[in-house]
Amino acid sequence: MPGQNNNSDHQLIHRFFEGELSEQEEKAVDERIQTDPAFAEKMAQVVAAQRMARELRREKLDRLYPEQPPRRRSAPPWWVWGLLVLGLAAGLYFWLATAEPGPSGGPVALATGLSVHQQALRQELDYFDEMGGSWKVDYREGRYAEARQKLNTLLGEADELRNLSRFCYYAGLLNLYPQEEPADLGRAIRYLEVAEPEMPDASLYLIIAYTKAGQTQQARAVSEELSERQIQRLPLETQKALQ
Repeated sequence: MPGQNNNSDHQLIHRFFEGELSEQEEKAVDERIQTDPAFAEKMAQVVAAQRMARELRREKLDRLYPEQPPRRRSAPPWWVWGLLVLGLAAGLYFWLATAEPGPSGGPVALATGLSVHQQALRQELDYFDEMGGSWKVDYREGRYAEARQKLNTLLGEADELRNLSRFCYYAGLLNLYPQEEPADLGRAIRYLEVAEPEMPDASLYLIIAYTKAGQTQQARAVSEELSERQIQRLPLETQKALQ
């Protein structure tokens, strides 16, 4: 549940700053900061809050003991540190989100699960700010079940899908990674096949859909057209299925 996750994150962050984490746990925290923007923001907020508390205590001591000698160098206001930390966290996250995959071969730019939709939204913010299609509003607001239903209806009524590659791309993602219902691999494959020639990453998601549907031969055929770097962006289980 969301509340439980927040409490768990709060305890984890508290233990991190208290130095109570093992080396393995600290590495796990570092990885979450790099891959989870919400968690990175929580960390930044805690850092900012701690700096604010220290600054307030320092100001209170200055008022209580005005005769103490002034400090040689006054610290910047707490909000300066807060903005700096938030900026660094955001910059680090977006740099990692667009970076080439490392030698580990893990999925970097290609996310899985519902985070796929967050990644897709970041890549085309201007497109989702444009008018046209209430499904865009649902997608932007995280109502993926509603967006999926509307896109499936829209494409089901279309006479020709060839000129709807962008619609097919997002419909493919929503059917491959739905919010609650089981994945509709048939629809996902159909729509991603249409989107593949036009949309970046469509071929990668199509390979994932093929492997999930047990169509390994088709997945391998698509993978033969990709570079090794692109293959490394696939989830490890998909890469194994291609071997």
